[in-house]
Amino acid sequence: MPLWLRSGAEAHPMARGKRATSADALTEHDLDGLDRVWKKLGRDGKKLLRLLKSLDERQKPKLGAPRKDFFKDMSVSELPWKGLYMVRFKIGAAAPLVCVIVRPQKHRLKPGDPLKTWVELQCEEKYGKTWQYPTTHQAFREIVETAWKACEEMSRDKDLSPAQRDQWNPGRRLGSDVKNVMRKLTSEFRQKVKVRK
Repeated sequence: MPLWLRSGAEAHPMARGKRATSADALTEHDLDGLDRVWKKLGRDGKKLLRLLKSLDERQKPKLGAPRKDFFKDMSVSELPWKGLYMVRFKIGAAAPLVCVIVRPQKHRLKPGDPLKTWVELQCEEKYGKTWQYPTTHQAFREIVETAWKACEEMSRDKDLSPAQRDQWNPGRRLGSDVKNVMRKLTSEFRQKVKVRK
């Protein structure tokens, strides 16, 4: 019988003659479960070691900073007009929904291009021939910079306690810096577009 299935004095040589009263002592139910696992592994010690190592890895605390999820639940929809996408995601704990229409760089159009939508043509007339829907990079930069500035203002608010101000620190709340957060959002956008194809 493997060592881990032994009980009482066999498993705890220091406790000879005493009943194991530790909270960690294995019950009959635990031993039955372990015996089922041992049989399922074909009584193979190497498989058992791999299983124990994987269980041990799952218990280890994750290294590094916790994942920042200020911008979350992104969804991407391709619009009926070629090259236009509707991007939606939530911001912060209150989760207001942000919607933005983007035209990625590879789908940029020249002034007067027949593929332009009615809205784009109307905006060209009103704002000039260079008007277009923003690229994903432009849209995400504006959104992230606005959120970053709002967090910076809150982190300097003297009406808040030091702990609350620290919670609003944009580096802690959003990510290491604006460019890093933009890269993360752009990467997530690209992945969502690839999944759709």
